[in-house]
Amino acid sequence: MSQIKTVAIIGVGLIGGSLGMALKKSRAVGKVIGIGRHPEKLKKARQLKAIDEFTNDFPGGVKDADLVVVCTPVGLIAPTIKRILPALKKGCIITDVGSVKAPVVTAAEKILRAKKIHFIGGHPMAGSEQAGISNAQSGLFKNAAWILTPGSHTSLKEIALLHHLLSLTGARVVLLDPKKHDQIVSVTSHLPHLLAASLVNYLAAQSRKHKMLHNLTAGGFRDMTRIASSPPEIWTDISLMNKQEIIKALTEFNRLTSKMISALKANKKKQVFSLFAQAKQTRDRIFK
Repeated sequence: MSQIKTVAIIGVGLIGGSLGMALKKSRAVGKVIGIGRHPEKLKKARQLKAIDEFTNDFPGGVKDADLVVVCTPVGLIAPTIKRILPALKKGCIITDVGSVKAPVVTAAEKILRAKKIHFIGGHPMAGSEQAGISNAQSGLFKNAAWILTPGSHTSLKEIALLHHLLSLTGARVVLLDPKKHDQIVSVTSHLPHLLAASLVNYLAAQSRKHKMLHNLTAGGFRDMTRIASSPPEIWTDISLMNKQEIIKALTEFNRLTSKMISALKANKKKQVFSLFAQAKQTRDRIFK
């Protein structure tokens, strides 16, 4: 395969729809096919110019594709690949957008063993707590990291093809080992979602004692808990598939909170100040 002309996107929601819009805007591919279970959502995707055509027939929709992008929840990626495998043409590249990579890459390589189909794990570090095609936008990936986690059997040629195509969305494409990816995102993505959800649930529990609590939440609480509005079914799958790394991150985080509790109990002003000062310095450096 010398180039990617036809792209099939399975699951045309926020990420899949935004990818379709970005690819069509770049005019890098000839056709974008949307595949999914709900015709009304696919029709909306076509109206928004995220796709050129659509179908509910998963195997039929991918038969001419040079690239298939699986934009399903992480728990459905491997079953989806298995479902479409018989219809894929020789040399086709498959990628995904899941937030967990090691188990997905392992499962995909097992399914594709001895097949002349190439799987390259993918994870765009962009998105929103607002899901669905109505929230898709062509500029969603601009300046965002798009991580690729090739398996052990993927050739440099296919990696280069996908790398180039994704860079046209405005993303910064980064190559990473699947296990290393899962370790990193457990801290930068998965832990924040769990903390946001826990903070909201803590407020809900405390509101039984303090009836006005909901009315007294301010911008700080809103900003810290925005991602708690993300789809729970997606984050349940992610948390369970990357549970070992998330548990490690939570354990380390609990050690830090224990230090703060000890400092407060002992009235150690310098230690409390140091925590806030270090956090400010680090965040200002990251998001300068």
